[in-house]
Amino acid sequence: MKPLFKSTLLLAAPLILGGCAQHLSKQQCLSMNWYQIGYADGNQGLNQRNLSQDIADCAKFKLKVNQSGYVQGWNAGVRQYCKPSNGYLLGTKGVTYNHICPKDLAGAFNNQWRSGLRKYCSPDTAFSLGKAGQSVPSFCSPMSNGTKFRNAYAAGQRLFNQVQSMQNHINDINNQINNLNIAISNKYRDIHSSEKALSQPNLPDSAKYALQQSINSAYNDITNMKTQIAQLQGQATYLQKKINLKENVNH
Repeated sequence: MKPLFKSTLLLAAPLILGGCAQHLSKQQCLSMNWYQIGYADGNQGLNQRNLSQDIADCAKFKLKVNQSGYVQGWNAGVRQYCKPSNGYLLGTKGVTYNHICPKDLAGAFNNQWRSGLRKYCSPDTAFSLGKAGQSVPSFCSPMSNGTKFRNAYAAGQRLFNQVQSMQNHINDINNQINNLNIAISNKYRDIHSSEKALSQPNLPDSAKYALQQSINSAYNDITNMKTQIAQLQGQATYLQKKINLKENVNH
């Protein structure tokens, strides 16, 4: 399950231990409220966690994990999670779940979840999925054959492709700018070498003239390259503005 909202019943620090390679300390083994941990897992629609590592950790300190307390808490949390209203909310957000609801709650929960999915699997969602470059989730397949849904998804895909094309162009521009900056650095290095050679005593006038011409030419090249960089930066800025406009388009 991929919850898109925060539960008001999430508990603090000790709960982050589930599923981690981190081992429990003696203090944690003494203070862990396994009922609350189970309740939080169930309330988030999670399967029961494997407590074997926690049991082994606490056994080192001759302490026991309250497994029955965890299961009791998990069962209570699941019943809270499996309320029909929560099923509907999950569906409207396009969230799948682990089918952990007990038989007496599963029917109403599933019905409301599917009702929420019908609201989620709308042309607006199709447009957003296409615009993000995402595929249509399988649970939307029954609704994805409608003309409005297909057209909205295709419109979103066109925007995505346009943005990707412009972003690729920006990347090419940035590479060109980077290469020009490297070339400018090389030109300055050449100028420094020429100026050092020009300062040598007893240098023939012809050599001085050639070195000075080389220096002047390098400075002209640098000026031209800086102009190119400014032009390229302008193009990149223009493209980024177009990308921003397209990313703000709503269905």
